[in-house]
Amino acid sequence: MRYSRGTDGTRNDDATCRKQYLLLHRRTLRRGIDARQVRESRISHSIVEGSTAFVSNDASEPTGVALGHALPSKKFTNRLWKLSCLIAHRLRQYGDGPTFAFVRPATYHITVYNRSHFDRSEVFDLSPSEMGIVERAIAEARIGGISIEFNGLVMTPEGRIIVRGFPQGDQLSLLRSCVAQAMPTVDSAPPQLAHIKLGHVLVCPSQSQIRELSDWLGQCGYHVDSRLVFTDVYTPLGRLPLFGYEPVT
Repeated sequence: MRYSRGTDGTRNDDATCRKQYLLLHRRTLRRGIDARQVRESRISHSIVEGSTAFVSNDASEPTGVALGHALPSKKFTNRLWKLSCLIAHRLRQYGDGPTFAFVRPATYHITVYNRSHFDRSEVFDLSPSEMGIVERAIAEARIGGISIEFNGLVMTPEGRIIVRGFPQGDQLSLLRSCVAQAMPTVDSAPPQLAHIKLGHVLVCPSQSQIRELSDWLGQCGYHVDSRLVFTDVYTPLGRLPLFGYEPVT
């Protein structure tokens, strides 16, 4: 993927994310939701507790390095959960049974590095030796705090509802690069977006319903407006500080 660049020649991660979110939105409107992906979400990547479906751990828990898990703002987390509940209620118009699988609020995160991914391979986590590599890479990079602005919702062609995140600066891409370069093997190229996944759609609305739902999500997205600063990262083996972070006094 090519990055957008500012007038001074520096990488513009905010502009790159905006372009990619727009492309995702347009693809969903044009092609609808992939029925195979929805079936996989329903059969293989969700668990039902009572009358509520949740995204399974293999499709919601970070396998490598992530920001959040949980998010540093309880207020923003609660807002995202309430929006998720509204989305689930809306989706009941399009099918029976659980129509939306929730990501649990305590696991909301932004991926920095995937050790594996449920869409591409068997899921496995960082090993203890790899954790040491990651820890040294982050300590040496001294990235500091990472600021991300969240605004708006998008439904992807795979049927995932995500919160749009926009990095404020290049710290996130630098962190992703330093971790990916340090690891002996990587699952794929570093992620380019800064989104939070809220859940998986478990029904396949018609094309007209997709447009209606996308418009409705656009209106709901006005209630997503927050900027968070992340001062450490989550891994399955423990949290690591982002060295170089200096709190504002």
